[in-house]
Amino acid sequence: MRQSALCVAAARPDAGAPAPENRPVTVVAVAFVVLAIAAIWMRVPYVPAPSGGDEVWWGEGAYWLLKEGKLRWDWMANPQGMDILTFWPPTVALFQAGFFWLLGLNEFSLCATSAAACTALILLTASSARRQGASVALSCALGLLPFALFSVERRFMQVRMEPWVAVFAIASLNLLDDAVTRVGQAATWAAFLSGACAGIAALSYYPLAP
Repeated sequence: MRQSALCVAAARPDAGAPAPENRPVTVVAVAFVVLAIAAIWMRVPYVPAPSGGDEVWWGEGAYWLLKEGKLRWDWMANPQGMDILTFWPPTVALFQAGFFWLLGLNEFSLCATSAAACTALILLTASSARRQGASVALSCALGLLPFALFSVERRFMQVRMEPWVAVFAIASLNLLDDAVTRVGQAATWAAFLSGACAGIAALSYYPLAP
């Protein structure tokens, strides 16, 4: 009897297929992600109070990078070269320089790096969960989960290096998954980029910077 049931199940075309998505739940989950990302970008023009001036710290280096091709902070200048060394790791300043170049020097471009990092973090986390077989709704929930903790949400909304550490770390994991599932040159490139992202994630945190 059991063998007959197995034969019937094997004959079904949908045997072993994942359960169908619950469409209403999926739509609601995707809508939450869209609204969360929209809210993150809507707050960009307003300097977040908890930043404590970090956006200006990195922004000055980004400004001089565009003007002179060098990251520096004038009032930190001393014989040891602290006006240059202070900006390592330069990850945040480099992204700010990109926004300054695209949008000009204003409050939006000054603080947009945190929004870009948060958006990337949500999408990469959801993508990672989806790769492991999670439903779209669960992937969306996992993408938003880090922001449920106030301490994490506060830190990630600041113009600091921690959000980019998380972004490049999760990007590295996604690329590592690609390296395992792909073959040939595609797998080699995925493995190389995974290692590069892991290195950037490590060097983006100031205790590990040069």
